[in-house]
Parts: sequence; C-alpha cells; structure tokens
Amino acid sequence: MIIKGVFFDLVGTLLIYGDMVSELSEWHSEFYMCLRKHGLSISRENFIERCDEIMIFGNEPPRPKDGLTIFERRIQALCSDLKIEVRIREIKDIAVRLVDVWREYLLPDPDSILVLETLQQDKTLALVSNFDHPPFVYDAVHTSGLEKFFETVVVSGDVGFKKPDPRIFHLALQRTGLQPEEVVYVGDTDEDI
Repeated sequence: MIIKGVFFDLVGTLLIYGDMVSELSEWHSEFYMCLRKHGLSISRENFIERCDEIMIFGNEPPRPKDGLTIFERRIQALCSDLKIEVRIREIKDIAVRLVDVWREYLLPDPDSILVLETLQQDKTLALVSNFDHPPFVYDAVHTSGLEKFFETVVVSGDVGFKKPDPRIFHLALQRTGLQPEEVVYVGDTDEDI
C-alpha cells in the first residue's frame, strides 16, 4: 500500500490550545458582557449555566437558510431561551467577538509547519475539521500560515455532517482524487477515527 495523502484535523492537532481555563473564563465574560448590552439581567453564574447547556452541551439547532452558522444559531437559541431580542447582524457581531477570544488561545503546534512542509513534498494534504463556525477555521488556517499546505479544507459546519460520519472523509477524498487506502488521517479525538 502506498500512502499518497495525509488528512489532518485542525484544533488540537495542528493548532493547540494554551490555557483552556483562562480561555473559557474570558469567553464567558465576553459573551456575558455582549448580552448585557442587549438587556440580559441574570447573574453571571446563571448565565454561564444556561450558556453551557445550550452552546456546549445542547443539540445542534436546525439548519434554516438564514445565512447563520451553527455557532451563530446557538447564540440565537441562547438569546431566545434568555428572552433577549438580538438581531441577526448583532448575533454575527457577537460571534466575531467570541471567536476573537478563541483565537487568542490557539497557537500553531511548533512542529506543524515543518511536518507539513516535509509531507507536502510528496503527499497531498487536506484538512478535515469539525467546527460549527467555518469562518473561524478559514481565518485560523490563513493567519497561522497553514493555508498553503492544503489542497482542500472540509469543515463540518459547511457540509452538514461531521466526523466520524464517513461522508466528511469521502468529500475530502473526492476533492483530492485519492482513495481511502491511500490516505492517513491525523486527529486528536476518538471521533476522528
């Protein structure tokens, strides 16, 4: 068997988190302050509880054709649950502010560039990421200097299915022209298998 391609996960594999405790605390604070401007009146502790139930542990919201990402629809669902009226434009602005917090705590793995440069010499590289806010993935890949390495980037929030669903991998295979037995996948969680 000859390996012709290597597909990678992004977060936790090529980009790694710094201080996750500080990141989550700052993320909650930013979100809380954003919603306070729209009339949120519950305590920060109650907000964090409701936020985590919907944003982290809640089911994925339905996919209407409203131009919102899954992450933005989660923000919309939380606002609805908290009885706060927030327009679509404002939801998008909140999403950008929350993504900016994530970005501060994600750094390229120090070895990722060297590994990708070496592999790219004779392998086709692709990125397959479970992420519910695709603009973040594309921006992170661009700003971290990883963009030039990948023939294709497949993001679950764009395609409507996520790992371990084989369809997301088949889409990357189709885009690269490779066969399953010609590719190795590198990820950081059980769902990557």
